[in-house]
Amino acid sequence: METPVYTLTCFLALERLARGRFLPAVVWSSMATLVRPDGVIVLLVVGFFVAGRLRGDLRGTLHSVWPMFVLIPTGVTLHALYFHSLAPHSAIAKAAAYPVDPVANVSTYLGRMFLTWRSGLVIYALSVLGMTRLRDRSRELMPFATWYAVYHAAFMLRAPLFDWYLHPPLVVLTLFAALGLLAAPRWVIRRSHAHLVRAQISAGAVLLVALLIALPGYYRARRRGQWYEDHVRARAGLWLSSHASSGSLVFTESLGYIGYQTSHRFVDWPGLVSRDVPTLLRRNNGEGRTNSFDLIIAHFHPDYLALRDSEWGGLSPKVKAPYKLCAEFPTPSRDLGSTYLIAGVICP
Repeated sequence: METPVYTLTCFLALERLARGRFLPAVVWSSMATLVRPDGVIVLLVVGFFVAGRLRGDLRGTLHSVWPMFVLIPTGVTLHALYFHSLAPHSAIAKAAAYPVDPVANVSTYLGRMFLTWRSGLVIYALSVLGMTRLRDRSRELMPFATWYAVYHAAFMLRAPLFDWYLHPPLVVLTLFAALGLLAAPRWVIRRSHAHLVRAQISAGAVLLVALLIALPGYYRARRRGQWYEDHVRARAGLWLSSHASSGSLVFTESLGYIGYQTSHRFVDWPGLVSRDVPTLLRRNNGEGRTNSFDLIIAHFHPDYLALRDSEWGGLSPKVKAPYKLCAEFPTPSRDLGSTYLIAGVICP
């Protein structure tokens, strides 16, 4: 849910900025910053363009940016009260767990963007063509292009690659691809306006047919992923809700579907909801996920472990000794995902 909300707030901020509605643009970019720490990128982009367009108009600038000085301090204060830190806790946790080599990371990002889904190169080609509209619509389109470039540059250099990090900029990519689809016939047909309109409609129809052809494959992939969440991870969470005592502490890496099904307390890797975990990992120099799991379990002594079978198998014998397997949630095929196990100090 976080990624769609974040994407929506970023797009609304840029769309309002493109329309010259600076106050709503600042509000939405501030909300994006509160949803995810990297929302500060869209906030900086909005601030840069607002300052440039209102240069010399101090009163207008203050009228446009004042919500930022209310929303951001409020969010930071609430965050600090819970996590005892002004810095974004999720960024701290991921920095402790995922050391990043910028050169290797850039290569990984580019490979995922351009080589993994090669049919998507058509979309990139159309978006490049669509960027030719920057010449005559720079005021409206430049904020979108700027955010797209800065977002990817920041993530390539500083953040490990997760697929959902690539989703928000797809909105901008789609926008420019649509402009490219409208511009493409101009490069081929240089006749009357009527011929051009028919060519644009034909190009849109071809794209629509292509999308409809691709839709069943996309649906099958999404259905398989949802099956795994509903029948494996969600069942693990429901088991905890039904069998574990209310005061139990659970350790897992997969907070999402497991955590949503139960109200138990959790300690997690890399510490997204556990404010002491990043400090523990940094102080003990945990290298690799398995060693980090050992450190966390040995330190917090959780009552239950909700782990993939490979994660359970990778724990050290000393850490595993107090636990015994309580439940198993297998998949029909390894291609669907890993089997989940629940181990407990006491199995009900």
